[in-house]
Amino acid sequence: MRPFAYVSAPDVPTAVRTIAAARDAKFLGGGTNLVDLMRADVEHPGRVVDISTLPLADVEETPEGGLRIGALVRNSHLAANRLVRTRYPVLAQAILAGASGQLRNMATVGGNLMQRTRCLYFYDGEAACNKRRPGSGCDALDGFHRGTAVLGTSERCIAAHPSDMGVALAALDAVVEVESVRGTRRIPIADLHRLPGDTPEVETDLAADELITAVELPAAPVAATSRYRKVRDRASYAFALVSVAAALDVRDGRVADVRLALGGIAPKPWRAHAAEEVLRAPRPPTRRSRGPPRPSWRPPSDGRRTSSRSSWPAARSWRRCAGCSRTGARHDAGTGAHPAGPDPGRPARGPRRRPPARPRRRRDQDERRGEVRGRPAVRRADARRARARGDRPRPRHRHRHGRRDGGRRRGRRAHAPQRATDGAAAPAEHAEPEHARLGHVGELPQHRRGALARPAGHGGRRRDAGDGAGGRTAGPRDVRAAARRHRLRRRAARRHPVRGNALMPGEAKKGDAEQALAGAPVSVDLRFTTPAQNHNAIEPHATTAVWDGDRLTVHDSTQSVDWFRRHLALRFGVPLDHVRVIAQHVGGGFGGKGSVWAGTVLAVLAARATGRPVRLALSRESVYRTVGGRTPTVQRVALAPARTAR
Repeated sequence: MRPFAYVSAPDVPTAVRTIAAARDAKFLGGGTNLVDLMRADVEHPGRVVDISTLPLADVEETPEGGLRIGALVRNSHLAANRLVRTRYPVLAQAILAGASGQLRNMATVGGNLMQRTRCLYFYDGEAACNKRRPGSGCDALDGFHRGTAVLGTSERCIAAHPSDMGVALAALDAVVEVESVRGTRRIPIADLHRLPGDTPEVETDLAADELITAVELPAAPVAATSRYRKVRDRASYAFALVSVAAALDVRDGRVADVRLALGGIAPKPWRAHAAEEVLRAPRPPTRRSRGPPRPSWRPPSDGRRTSSRSSWPAARSWRRCAGCSRTGARHDAGTGAHPAGPDPGRPARGPRRRPPARPRRRRDQDERRGEVRGRPAVRRADARRARARGDRPRPRHRHRHGRRDGGRRRGRRAHAPQRATDGAAAPAEHAEPEHARLGHVGELPQHRRGALARPAGHGGRRRDAGDGAGGRTAGPRDVRAAARRHRLRRRAARRHPVRGNALMPGEAKKGDAEQALAGAPVSVDLRFTTPAQNHNAIEPHATTAVWDGDRLTVHDSTQSVDWFRRHLALRFGVPLDHVRVIAQHVGGGFGGKGSVWAGTVLAVLAARATGRPVRLALSRESVYRTVGGRTPTVQRVALAPARTAR
């Protein structure tokens, strides 16, 4: 950290005079960007002018119906403002899509517009960067391009502007109000930022002594129907790879007004004026409005018919007339002549009638009953098993709309089961094969196969050969239901293993691995190790605890709110419904914010002991020792194939 002078400005005129007197001075608002740049040895101000106490933190309505936003309004407050959320939802969504909750609580509107690029080479002190050192070059041109700009770039710089709020303000045609020792001036948001050109170190149109005091949003009815969408690597906290702020006003089926702005792809918030003009343009006339259609095929001059079924013969130029479609008559597409008789070469026909709609089947209900309708009579799996046994696959029997005779469906045969009458056994040549009668029973374990027998009159469809009059076996429907229940049990068992799981320590062993390795002709036996790792997320851990009698409210960046509540309720002996945990944003966790650590417990204890709200924020160094991590691991991987390469 290099030494610098600190000055707190009591008012706007003093602030701009102080900046004008020192060429190496910088304004300090929320500090979320300037402080980081000073730590990274990118910015070296000799004097820092603190403007955080200036009276620029109000949101006011203008006489024209717009909004005037002070430059020191916090981002979180602006996103929560009722007028912003109702009149300009795209602005609220853009703010909430940027940074984390803690950063939004500190960042200001003016600072958000003045933040510098997040290009990796700009922050790397060893890399060449024309923004940081003019004339040194741009390593990003031949380096890592993910996240750089693709529009408005130059040979000297391809860095992208990081602001999400700026994209929304560009779509809303905002106006920036600045003040200096020379007075006040207003700058359209489109002219605030510059393209790199030959001077990429000059990023804005502001003079060194100018201070942003407010941002004005004009009244725009189209802004009420606006949205902001952002594509990024992580949903918790990441800058945009590409983003769009869109506002659309559609009236009577046509676009009355539209606003489009893009972010993450240019050195400034990019207004897509060409796309807006395309959307505002009236729709091209349809084919019907351009007059009679032209024939797309011309018949041979001699009037002979062709052999193609799809290409009509000499009468191809005759088009069907809407008023004569029921009689078969047509009119000439070229002359519009209306013949008195029907279309030559085509018989008259009546109106087309649609077949009655079939009732929609509920597949989930059929599967719960063990029956799946509408499938081929023989499943592929059954046919494969039958061929493997040398048997002939037999169709499955189905219910069709409550009928037991198998029903009938167009295009498929209805197979009625062979039944024995008066207690006599079915003939041997018509006896149902064992695999067709039992279906999936072969897949069931031995202790479950006996459970398929049902009493007489309960779901049986066929009397087994040799059984008495009262004996029935389970039909295919019952077999499928039992097989499905068994598959669900096996699936549940795989989800909750009893051994060898990381959350349920144990040893899963099969065979003698050491003996197999020793006797193998070739073996590979390797050990892999990983060192201890500490959780250290981008956003450090911070907790705010408030007690109201026996009710506890905790603000924390946890990855598991429900687990957090249950743990605190159990540890402090309060009912679960008396504990409230608020975690709007994680700010990066990677598992390190999935547990209740000592800092949270200490904050809750201190709040209960003092009777006041307590906020505890861990420093970067404290995170290494208090929030856990990953233990060292040793993993052994051994492979030993047999001589048969198995």
